[in-house]
Amino acid sequence: MNRSLLAGIGASVALTAGCVGMFVLPLPHHVSSSDPRNAATLAGNQASVSPLPTRSSAKPSPSPSPSHRAKPSHHKRKRHSRALPRLMSGSVSVGVAVKGGIVSGVRSFAQATGARIAMVEIYAPFGGPFPGVSLHAVASTGATPLLQWNPRSSPLYKIATGGYDRYLRRWATEVKRFGRQVVLSFGHEMNGTWNPWGAGHVSPSTFVDAWRRIHNVFSQAGAHNVTWSWDPSHVGALPEPWWPGRRYVDKIGIDGYLRPGQTFAHIFAYRLANIRSFTSKPIYIAETAVAPSSDQARQIIELFNGVLRYHLSGFVWFNIDHLEAWRLEGRTGAVRAFRNAVAQTS
Repeated sequence: MNRSLLAGIGASVALTAGCVGMFVLPLPHHVSSSDPRNAATLAGNQASVSPLPTRSSAKPSPSPSPSHRAKPSHHKRKRHSRALPRLMSGSVSVGVAVKGGIVSGVRSFAQATGARIAMVEIYAPFGGPFPGVSLHAVASTGATPLLQWNPRSSPLYKIATGGYDRYLRRWATEVKRFGRQVVLSFGHEMNGTWNPWGAGHVSPSTFVDAWRRIHNVFSQAGAHNVTWSWDPSHVGALPEPWWPGRRYVDKIGIDGYLRPGQTFAHIFAYRLANIRSFTSKPIYIAETAVAPSSDQARQIIELFNGVLRYHLSGFVWFNIDHLEAWRLEGRTGAVRAFRNAVAQTS
């Protein structure tokens, strides 16, 4: 994931290049061999009627970063003795973002969560070299790559008007030569103000024109092994003006993080309802995590239940300690809740 991750709305923070993420499916203790059925689960259930959300009076946490740090409290947080919520029945594909080597990151998370990896997420700068080594590392795990392609130093108007067509054709040729399915997301969180390709920096129509140009060049080059993932933020401007159109998008990702006291509906429901007002494409959560607290295990179960309740295909867990201790390994109660959820949502 050459990554961007922001601490608040309007902040602009670039992620380090070592972040990668994977979609995973339940299976105890090992990384799977290649299975085309794994990647297919990421398409998820087709959008259907979701619980009707209401806008919370509480301020939602900004994406792409983890939510704002809570102000320190002078009172001790009460521990909850209630039993964890019951898991809903259904299938949830789970993902993870890790920092470091792809293969070792996959193995570590798989061992902690008892999951087999279906998809690995990596970030690459638009205008940079084709990440062939990373894609083949993903392939060696038996997973499908999810590539976030971000134009931090490439003007969208130039992409939209053909100034990068030669570069795009090279990439399309390399993707085609790779020969396996690649999930590709261009300029994620475009409806937020924290990225130079986003709201307040570039007009939505220019973003749409750039997206369609990229899509068309890939199609003309015969790179038909691409699944196009459009990934707005759960906060920021309403994303519809940035929608490229159903011909140009296969699935939708959305980001959001849970801090103590926040619920799945608080973070995601309003934006999910808005997206479903203009498209029925399948939706997953492209980045999320639950901050450490006495309620972390409960919120993890509620994360799984939220995915099922709102008819999403799954989520990717941000397993990197950045601004908050999001990494799951070593947190006994949280790992136990996560493992139980994975085992029951196959």
